[in-house]
Amino acid sequence: MSFLQTVTASLAAFLVLSGLYALVAAWTFPNLLDTPFMRWLITGKRLAPTRANRTLTSVWAVLMGSFFLLSLGGYRTLSYIAFAAWLPLALIVLKRTFWPATTNKSLKPRIP
Repeated sequence: MSFLQTVTASLAAFLVLSGLYALVAAWTFPNLLDTPFMRWLITGKRLAPTRANRTLTSVWAVLMGSFFLLSLGGYRTLSYIAFAAWLPLALIVLKRTFWPATTNKSLKPRIP
């Protein structure tokens, strides 16, 4: 295994492990993710630290790391499946990150 493959495998393993840790922590011990470093690591500056956003970004990290690990391991079909599962999730996360939130005017109370 070359140096570049070793670095890629290490970073991919970090993605998978940090994603699994954040996923478990988001549902069992959400206070573990409230430190400034963990908030930056999981949701960043622009994404609200809600349980749904933490779950989305955690699954995103697990799928992206799995894609790289499976690709390096020679499992092409499984890596394509991981990538295909990651694509719609990436679009959802990017939409939540960069597009402004929309409000539903029909839910606002009407004052006569």
